[in-house]
Amino acid sequence: MQTTVPVVAEAELGLSSAEIGTLFVLNPLTLVLLQIPLVDAVSEWRRTRGLLLSVGFWTASMAVVWLVYLLDLGPAAAGRHPLLAAGVALLGLHLVARTIGEVLHSPITTSLMSALGSDGERGAQLSMLEVAKRAGFGIGSFVGGVFFDYGLAAWLWPTLIGLTVLLGVGLLAFERTLLPAENGVAVGGRSLVRGPTARFSYS
Repeated sequence: MQTTVPVVAEAELGLSSAEIGTLFVLNPLTLVLLQIPLVDAVSEWRRTRGLLLSVGFWTASMAVVWLVYLLDLGPAAAGRHPLLAAGVALLGLHLVARTIGEVLHSPITTSLMSALGSDGERGAQLSMLEVAKRAGFGIGSFVGGVFFDYGLAAWLWPTLIGLTVLLGVGLLAFERTLLPAENGVAVGGRSLVRGPTARFSYS
């Protein structure tokens, strides 16, 4: 998103580098204002449900960028200034929604990864998590560039929406494999034993 959204802002909406930089102030502003309240709000949730909410915000953020293409909210030709304003507002909404998704994702994935392994494995697992994140950033930039280079920019966003929907389905399936304690559910005084027929119901 750090590489593709500025291209959309410049190529589709005709924004200058200074205007794009001003728009991107929404990212740290959202982070500063909402990080603590958001993380606190989901602290009692199942971790997978918090991640599902994060994926939902990412899906919404992709959808609003796609609307820039669907509604043809291009550069401000004569009489199109209201459309340009709508396009800028959509990109601003994208930045806010994407940042909220990131705010939820980072602490929850770290917490879930820590709960899944033993004390001796935790360091290696968290390192692998960071490697996976960095690899994702690199792959995402490359794939986004391919879509733009081959004139398929408008199709990048529905593709990403489809991938996030699949990710959400995968999270729900993954949830069924977790013990309640692993998923952040407090089970007071109860022995948690994983077995082939074990099933747990979350409150």
